Amino acid sequence: MSSERGRGGKARNWLRLFSRKSPPTAPAKGKRDATPDAKEARAAREARRAQANAKKASRPAKTMLATPAADGRHRICVIGSSHMVAYKLAADETTIDPRLFVHFQGLAGREFAAIEADADGIFVDYEKLLLSPRHLRPMWDPLTDAIAYDAFDSFVVVGTLRTSHILKAFYEWRTTGHFSRAYIEAGVEMLIKRDPGVNLGQAIHQASGKPVVTLAAPLTAIAVDVGDQAAMDEAYRETKAAIEKGFHARGLTTVFQPDETVLDASSTKEIYARASQTLAGVEHEDEERAHMNAAFGKLVLPDILAAAGAQQAETGAPRLTSA
Repeated sequence: MSSERGRGGKARNWLRLFSRKSPPTAPAKGKRDATPDAKEARAAREARRAQANAKKASRPAKTMLATPAADGRHRICVIGSSHMVAYKLAADETTIDPRLFVHFQGLAGREFAAIEADADGIFVDYEKLLLSPRHLRPMWDPLTDAIAYDAFDSFVVVGTLRTSHILKAFYEWRTTGHFSRAYIEAGVEMLIKRDPGVNLGQAIHQASGKPVVTLAAPLTAIAVDVGDQAAMDEAYRETKAAIEKGFHARGLTTVFQPDETVLDASSTKEIYARASQTLAGVEHEDEERAHMNAAFGKLVLPDILAAAGAQQAETGAPRLTSA
């Protein structure tokens, strides 16, 4: 692999390092928009934008989600991508500590990036959603619902930052030395800065002043052939430290998956990916290994609730019991 020299080469190397596949070579500048495919794609984008603007002008006003009763319970709002399903299933299949009220709401896939937060609350950006080619919204319907900050005591954002990609970069640095540590850390910061979940969590924290826990995606459950276990152990430690540092710099706390769910510091144990589900409650294909199941959720959810401010020194940590 080449070194860090050259601006164009640097960008391409980053993409190779942090993704499974190298990106296709882009057309030369000036010719990019001249190809038939580019013109067709641009026309399609403009048509969708026009459609979004027309519908945006006539859409109904936002309606605030019903506020949970202020009955002394600690109210936690969990907003998530498809990775949230494991925790929602865990909450459904167990008895949540009666001191807590936990609400789940989210969007899957690229639609997750349409969730935004401003001074008034958390809502779905209707225009962004219409510009997406997908329209699956089983856990945010009606789309006019908005979440008021004073309705909850703390927030959790289950995002999409790919822990496995960051781990791959740190491991390659430790075993090949092709990149400097500063180069790796700059790339991690770039990924964190671009992640919709991190941006949403930061916006909620800044607007509300309330605690926000933001989660990266768990390691995929695809077994890795580890050539140097000591290097992998250290790379995983550095991966978690880098994510935690980037989140804390934005006023966010985070929770990592328990060590008992991790295989060789490189992947999630396959048993925790079997029979995982979509936000619509449909079981994933057998070979799906990016999303986790209810068993995984039950191990992580207590830590999430504790990090969200539910843990009180005088009463102890929140409890989950089998339903």
